Amino acid sequence: MSVRDINSRPGEALEALRQQMQESAKAKPSTPQQQENFRQVADPNRDNRLSEQFTRGKLSVGNSFVQKQLAAQLTQRASLSSANQPTSFSREALTSYIRNISKSGEQTSAMRQVQTEQSLGKIKNVVDFGKDSDRLQAGKVLEKTDSALQETSALETINKVLDTFNDLVKMMMDTIKTTNGGTQPTQPTLPQNLSVPTTDTLSTKTALTVGATEARTRLLDLGFSQTTTKKLSDDSATKLAGLEDTVLQSVAKKNLTIEQEFAGKINSLSQDAYNKLIALPGADQARISSLTLEQMIAELNSPIPTPSPTPNPDVATARTRLQELGFSQTTIKKLPDNTAIRLTKLDEGLIRETGKKNMTIEQEFAKKVGDLPAEAFDKLTALSGDEQARVTGLSYDLLLKELTKTTKPPIDPPGTEEVKLFPMPDSTAAPIVDSINRAKDSVDVSIYLFTEPKVMEALKQAAARGVRVRVMLEPQVVGIKEANKPAEEALRAAGIEVKATPEIYSEGNKVDHAKFIVIDKKELLFGTGNLVRSGLGENDTPNRDFWVRDTRAQSASEATALFDADWERRDTSAIDFKNLVVTPDNASQKLFNFIDGAKEKLLVYNQSISDQPMIDRLIAAKQRGVDVKVMINSPRSSTDKAIQTKAKLEAAGIDVAYYRKYETLHAKAMIADNKAYIGSQNFTSGGL
Repeated sequence: MSVRDINSRPGEALEALRQQMQESAKAKPSTPQQQENFRQVADPNRDNRLSEQFTRGKLSVGNSFVQKQLAAQLTQRASLSSANQPTSFSREALTSYIRNISKSGEQTSAMRQVQTEQSLGKIKNVVDFGKDSDRLQAGKVLEKTDSALQETSALETINKVLDTFNDLVKMMMDTIKTTNGGTQPTQPTLPQNLSVPTTDTLSTKTALTVGATEARTRLLDLGFSQTTTKKLSDDSATKLAGLEDTVLQSVAKKNLTIEQEFAGKINSLSQDAYNKLIALPGADQARISSLTLEQMIAELNSPIPTPSPTPNPDVATARTRLQELGFSQTTIKKLPDNTAIRLTKLDEGLIRETGKKNMTIEQEFAKKVGDLPAEAFDKLTALSGDEQARVTGLSYDLLLKELTKTTKPPIDPPGTEEVKLFPMPDSTAAPIVDSINRAKDSVDVSIYLFTEPKVMEALKQAAARGVRVRVMLEPQVVGIKEANKPAEEALRAAGIEVKATPEIYSEGNKVDHAKFIVIDKKELLFGTGNLVRSGLGENDTPNRDFWVRDTRAQSASEATALFDADWERRDTSAIDFKNLVVTPDNASQKLFNFIDGAKEKLLVYNQSISDQPMIDRLIAAKQRGVDVKVMINSPRSSTDKAIQTKAKLEAAGIDVAYYRKYETLHAKAMIADNKAYIGSQNFTSGGL
């Protein structure tokens, strides 16, 4: 069987190879990979696949077992070849060929990119020495090896290549001894039609043709389209392949027109200009090759090539610091210089917490910070760490709004306006924080749920300047029993007095649902919402709530008496509440009287209406001719009882609407003609 027969009928050649391998490999392979390789050889149903792998040189050569298969195939082809078609060439001839190529200096720019280990590995994949084209392939591999190892001496390069070739020859000889009973064939000489080139006779055209094939393969590997690659002349393909990987990959990501225009520019450069271009670092290659052809020529023909910009030491320091704080290498590499520097100016605790999360969160956070206008970023860095964490947790639009909103004029000082309404989320936490910031002597807080950081910070600052701060928290928040625990710990750590609400409110299903603050015993703040971000319009899903500032002396006096009694666990029934609606002391009667007093109009906001006496009062108002309108929570947030109440009220002719603007209606308010009520009571039996 001739080599031509092997190429046309690989199945038969492999049958002969299989028989030899089964004879020569008596010991079964031990590793899983060796077993799989042995099975591929021994299984007759794998002929076609194995043939293709051998023919294309794709069979792994990573272990000695597979290398022996490769060597056996080389031996098989040598033993089956015809006398008039040599199948191998001598070590001496190959040595001479290598030396001449190493000295020729005709390596193309494409070969400069080949890595050392890849080059040495490819010599073992040359499995068919029977054809001239494959001998040229061997020469190409060795030529690339010499280029890749250009930092070492030529002699070291040749020795490394020869060592590789010696390994292959030794495996061939060992296998020949096994398969032929120890008889070694005469080593053939180099075929006449592949004469050994010398430094003088190796033409530029030959080197270029060899390089162009490799160059096209390289361009395809880096993402260039088949269409562009086919259209390139040999010279253009070879020049292109000499550029850095990153430069070529960035061009290959674009369309055919850009690929071809880029190739045309590079090919139009003179050899001198091209040599200057490929000598530059990748970043400079990318910068210069993005210019027009005229600009490229002007820059490359200048006496001194433009150096890479000197790295900003602040940027390097910033990236190192981000790595120390836990940011991933992937994120850090992607950061623009300005963003990297900005991130290191934020609170370290915030950066560490962000670094503990995944890369998507890291990168979204970095983009928000990097996109901020300079003035907004300066305001961000001026905030405390807690505040930075809060605002950067918002969406970019809300973050920007928070940092760029016009500073509101000071809240009217006490005495200029006795009662002022602050609808939420429009008013945010600002009026509450402003009142606490004005406190000189005392701040007393009674709240059902407390998690809002701005108010927390204001209380800490008040305590730090000597104001007595007392906070009463509900210990049994419905559904989240220890929801107030973090606030309690933070307040105590700041030296603030904290107590749980009186036990009487926590018996059974009872809770202290109050939401009020007394400033210097002269100013009362009370509301329908808790001191939480959603209740004060400080997040992306705000509630509809209301807060009121009441500077009437009577209101402040009543609220102070209520707080002191609860703080000291005293009975509150003796307090004469004229302005305040207090559960359980007077809420039901005061609210019923309020409804009964309506003559023309009654508007009701309430999150939850289920108390039957309250429902009856509303129906009675409708029946006496009052225009009654009721708004309840959104369908998404309404309870079954609220939906049942809606049906009852509508049956009585009352207009009932679901609240839809924000996610949750948390307000508890009524307007009867020209009077208003706002409080923390839901219209349930427990709330009244």
